[in-house]
This record gives sequence, structure tokens and C-alpha cells, in this order.
Amino acid sequence: MSGQLSGQHEPGAALGRMVRAAWSETLGEDHPDTLAAANRLAGCLVGLRKYAEARDLFADLLPRCERALGWEDPLTLTVVSNLGMASRCVV
Repeated sequence: MSGQLSGQHEPGAALGRMVRAAWSETLGEDHPDTLAAANRLAGCLVGLRKYAEARDLFADLLPRCERALGWEDPLTLTVVSNLGMASRCVV
């Protein structure tokens, strides 16, 4: 799921949706791998300029990351930052 790093956001988002759905079903919504997959998917959505959708996904992720990982976890802090960035882009 390197779409957000490679610039290939469309294939990254498609793959991200599949991985997130599969991992949510298999591992659970609050599993660290599922949370990381959702964060990457939202990053691809930002790359596609789907800022509102990305913001909503980051907003959904934040309380789940805090619950599952704690406020000091790097993924939680990344989601906070990404949520702020996506929120600024929504007009």
C-alpha cells in the first residue's frame, strides 16, 4: 500500500479499501494493522484530493487509535497530524 508514497494514489486507494475491509473482518476494526491500513487509505484519498472523505476517515480513526494504542503512539500522533492537514484542505 505504498500509493501515497509512490504517487499512485488511485491504485493505492483501491488496494487500501480491499486490505482495510479484509483486515477489519479478520483482525477487527481496532487492530493496529487495520488502523495503519486505514491511515494509508486516507493518505491516498488526500492524494486524490478527496479531502472530505479523508478527513472523515481520519476523524473516525483518531478515537480508535487513542483507545487501542494510546495518545503517545506514533500512529495516533500521525493520525492527529493528518486529520489537521485534511481538515484544512476541505472547503
